Formats: sequence, C-alpha cells, structure tokens
Amino acid sequence: MKKLIPLLFLSSATLYSTIGTLPVSAMGCNSSTNKDEVVCAEGDIDCEKKLIEDRIN
Repeated sequence: MKKLIPLLFLSSATLYSTIGTLPVSAMGCNSSTNKDEVVCAEGDIDCEKKLIEDRIN
C-alpha cells in the first residue's frame, strides 16, 4: 500500500500534465509556405519527375 500511493500520484500527475496543458494546433495541408509554382521546360523529364515526387510527398 505504501508503494501504491506514490505510484497513483505520479501516474495521475503525468496524465494531467500530458492531457491538460498541451496546446493543440490544427493546420490544414494548404498552410504550407512553399507556394512557388515551378514551370518545367517542354520535354524536361527530370524536372517533371521532381514535380511528381514533390506532389506525392
């Protein structure tokens, strides 16, 4: 019983600090600051591949 009380206190304090005090910040996908539009030259396969990879990631 002597070991149970400190364990309950520690677990409740940890749970409270984890849930109660963390700020929540929800941001959408459109909040990215990288809004530059890259224009590839016609037939530039490497540039087109890079654009496709950036869209996927």
